[in-house]
Amino acid sequence: MIPYYRKLGIDVHLNNPFIKYDISIYYRGMSKNSYYFINYLKTISAKVYWDTVVNYYVDHQFCNNEQRYYARKISETVDGVIVSSDYLKQYARKYNKTYYMPDPINFSHFRYFKNGINYTDPVFGWSGQSNKMNELNELISHQNNLKKLIIISNKHSLEKQNIIYYKWRYETFPYLISLCDIGLFPRNTNDIYNLGHSSFKILVYAAQGIPIIANKIPSYSEVYSLYDSICFIEDIQTLEDAIVFLKTQSRNIEVLKKTFSCEVCAEKLINFLIRQ
Repeated sequence: MIPYYRKLGIDVHLNNPFIKYDISIYYRGMSKNSYYFINYLKTISAKVYWDTVVNYYVDHQFCNNEQRYYARKISETVDGVIVSSDYLKQYARKYNKTYYMPDPINFSHFRYFKNGINYTDPVFGWSGQSNKMNELNELISHQNNLKKLIIISNKHSLEKQNIIYYKWRYETFPYLISLCDIGLFPRNTNDIYNLGHSSFKILVYAAQGIPIIANKIPSYSEVYSLYDSICFIEDIQTLEDAIVFLKTQSRNIEVLKKTFSCEVCAEKLINFLIRQ
């Protein structure tokens, strides 16, 4: 995002705690060290904001007691909290004023728009950290007709003959997405961690015109309101049902660009910070 902030005339410095700032934004950390460092930033900054992408305010499988304690303490210490989903905002606002900024998409990077989708014999795609594959594994174990699946991840942890594995790299990620016909993103909607997740995982597919099959978590529902080619697992019985539905849907991404592009998100965040 730094190039986009600079285009707006903002003088941006990264990881330099030795100069004075009008605004400092601290990303993600929720530990004792993070809390101490944020207090230091308050001595060299007119205002300090904390940017968080995960709901560390409540108990879940990816949050321990220390993280929950410091997430709340940091939220009360800073001048405001920036969150990556509207669902997460309802938790953060209990501790401070909040601003919701979705994970921005660089449409110049994710530029391989898929012109032809093979709905007859589709290649499904999934990307993410290998330790987050449980729901995917459970879904595909009940889908005998899922013939081809591309996984883009840090390592290969599913041993099935129909899986093609590619190691995630920033440079090749957009092209690898374009090899897929349909993105497949199951998530347990009874898990509070999943409910607070941002829309980035499906947005990078939608940005290239890839149809999506996913569970109905709040941020994905927001994308659905702007991009027609999404089918929710809750609304179907089989993957064939989803494919029949997706065939009829538009893959126009122009509204997505007006909402999730780096340019738009940078301008909205700067306007919010300036108004405070």
